[in-house]
Amino acid sequence: MIWMDARLPVRFAGLDTRQPDEAVLSDGPEAAPPVAYFVPRAIGAGTPGDAPGDAPGDAQGDAQGDAQGDAQGLAPGHAPGCACCVPMTGAAAALATLFRERATGPMFSAVLAVVGPAGEAAVRDALLTDRVASARFRA
Repeated sequence: MIWMDARLPVRFAGLDTRQPDEAVLSDGPEAAPPVAYFVPRAIGAGTPGDAPGDAPGDAQGDAQGDAQGDAQGLAPGHAPGCACCVPMTGAAAALATLFRERATGPMFSAVLAVVGPAGEAAVRDALLTDRVASARFRA
């Protein structure tokens, strides 16, 4: 039996190496005409809400949001820090945006990450630790 990894590959390189079937993920809107971008920050640094898509209830962040949860932004019956209630990082939210764009817009078969060292660390961390991102993308 042949096993095929259907997840979309994420490649780290410069914009000049972009293939026609690749979407662009960048760590700033000025890097390219990106499909999605995010603001990198140190892993584990800061508090929720200091990066786009990083606050409970943010349009790009936690899908549970404050409207359905209690005063702390958690879904009813969930413990603080459970996997479904932890807010997405900016990189994970940007990857989710890319996947949504692929489903509703032009098809692409890979992602070109045009990022600096901090951005690469953030994307790699999202690919390793975020369940949704790791189910859809691979490095």
